[in-house]
Amino acid sequence: MAAIPFSVELSINQTCRIPAGAVLLCMILLAGMLVVGASPVHARLILFSTSGSADLGGLSFDNEDLILFDPATNTASLFFDGSLYKKDEDTNAVSVLENGNLLLSTRTNAILGGLSFEDGDIVEYNPLTDSASLYFSEELFTGNEEISALSLLDNGNLVLSTRGTASLGGLEFEDQDLVEYDFATGQVSLFLDGGRFSRNQNISAVHVLTNGNVALSTRKKATLGGVTFGDDSIIEYDPTTDTASLIFDGSSWFSNGYEDIDALFIFEAGRPLNRVAVASSLAPHITSVSEPDSLALLGACIFSLLLMRQNGDRMFRFGPRAQEISAWPRFSVSPRGPEQEVGR
Repeated sequence: MAAIPFSVELSINQTCRIPAGAVLLCMILLAGMLVVGASPVHARLILFSTSGSADLGGLSFDNEDLILFDPATNTASLFFDGSLYKKDEDTNAVSVLENGNLLLSTRTNAILGGLSFEDGDIVEYNPLTDSASLYFSEELFTGNEEISALSLLDNGNLVLSTRGTASLGGLEFEDQDLVEYDFATGQVSLFLDGGRFSRNQNISAVHVLTNGNVALSTRKKATLGGVTFGDDSIIEYDPTTDTASLIFDGSSWFSNGYEDIDALFIFEAGRPLNRVAVASSLAPHITSVSEPDSLALLGACIFSLLLMRQNGDRMFRFGPRAQEISAWPRFSVSPRGPEQEVGR
């Protein structure tokens, strides 16, 4: 939401006594207004694609589309329309940047936003300008590879998996592994050893959560961390404890009863959302304080101050008793008008 800046002027003309409850209420209201206004609150939302046409939450979509699903309400909406590709494609890896742009990779060579790219490339797509640029080049691999999953870490490093055995930055890995690529140094390290699966798998979708756990799906039925799941499901795996839990059971959600999830991004609860994302597909799922509500909170705070009882010439102090101040504040609020918020 757009923030409404304001100025507060104070003038002193008499004395008053401030009850402790009024002071605390004012502080809580102001803090709540600032926190809620800056960070919209939302439930965990799942963004994904499937390897074929599917139906979920009353929405039918193709393998080139990206779908935003709210498990709390069993509703799905189109987040990215795959018809933006030059021809039919299979979107098989995605991440959403803080500025609202998308990191995308496809099953085969594709054209998007005027840019031609390979199945081992990752492109950054700007949905506002319908333009794309190369983010990660397939040429960094020692051979031709297909990226099957990706996730961008908070430190800017890239976590990825490939369709088959590959070599990147001097490290050879399997299709069941996740590797971390450091753009600054070009170094590659093993992020998740696929040997933890009960048998060989191909990781088809991944998202690294802020708590360090890994949300993922595989191309076939798999067992990891004591949990057995299908290729239509998503688990959250804790690499520290080697335990997992099912966070999306495709057999219960998909109308067709069988799908293969091949791209994944999770909007986590409590994390600020960029304006581009909120203005598009996320808008119906966001609960935030609007500008009138923010002003109402400010008004309630000012009103609590105006209710303070006048008293003798005493100074303000903190303590278990009523708080006291030697001057009566007069507030005047001067809105300067909304300022445009932009993504970081």
